[in-house]
Amino acid sequence: MKILLLLLSITLSNEVSKTFTIKGMMCEQSCVKSVNNSVVGLNGIKSCEVNFNNETATIKYDNSVIDANQIKKIISEKTYFKVNEKSNESSFWNWFWK
Repeated sequence: MKILLLLLSITLSNEVSKTFTIKGMMCEQSCVKSVNNSVVGLNGIKSCEVNFNNETATIKYDNSVIDANQIKKIISEKTYFKVNEKSNESSFWNWFWK
């Protein structure tokens, strides 16, 4: 059991989930797709879930490869939307110790 926990911690220790506010989206289909396409496939990005109604994008990423500032810059440059971070950063360790 300890070995399994050790392996999981090594594998997941750099994974972060952060929610970003996305201002300027005017349509539920192409704007959401535009935000999603701007980051999916980038090195270090695990997933991206865009919520049009809440004007947010929750992105899971490896913070040893890419950071939140780079993600904000990429989304802003590729979509022209205003992007800000929300303060709900979580990682495997935060989940593990709760």
